[in-house]
Amino acid sequence: MSIRHELKNEIPVIYIENEDELVKGSEFYNIINSYINNEDKKKFVLDITALNSLNSTGIGVIVKTALRLEELSGKIAIASVSQRTKQLFTLANITDIVEILEDIDAAIHYLNTV
Repeated sequence: MSIRHELKNEIPVIYIENEDELVKGSEFYNIINSYINNEDKKKFVLDITALNSLNSTGIGVIVKTALRLEELSGKIAIASVSQRTKQLFTLANITDIVEILEDIDAAIHYLNTV
């Protein structure tokens, strides 16, 4: 299983196809670290269109990543979130540190303005 990622308008977009890719974390962190260390990228879009929901471990990975990026003056925006996942993020106060947007283009536009 491999996490797909690409640069779109100079912003790394990471596509999570199933929750295991996020929960296991190591490949996800390796991708983030590679962009930070090799390309000086500190703003990311996380596309979770394929996920219906997230468990607490997946949410924890996102929060940990968001806090690390914040320390580097970076940001992560999440695109294409199901209504159920959006409710989970709101209940867990994750929307205080992660911006949730309708789609990848809106997330990229947001990241280009912060």
